[in-house]
Amino acid sequence: MTPQNKSLARAAQSGVTAVNVVRSAIPLAELTKGANEVLIQHAGEIYKLRVTKLGKLILTK
Repeated sequence: MTPQNKSLARAAQSGVTAVNVVRSAIPLAELTKGANEVLIQHAGEIYKLRVTKLGKLILTK
C-alpha cells in the first residue's frame, strides 16, 4: 500500500472524506508574504508556522 493510500485509509476510518489530494508544493515565501510567521486555521484551531533565524520551520498550536 502506498503512503497516499495509507493516508486515505486512515482518513476513511476517522470519518473524513478526501475530496481532493493536492501534490503541488507551495513556496514558503508565498505563504508568509515576507513575514517570519503565518497563522494557519485547521479543524477549528489556529496554528503558527514560524521561520527561525537558521531557516528552520516550527509549527505550534
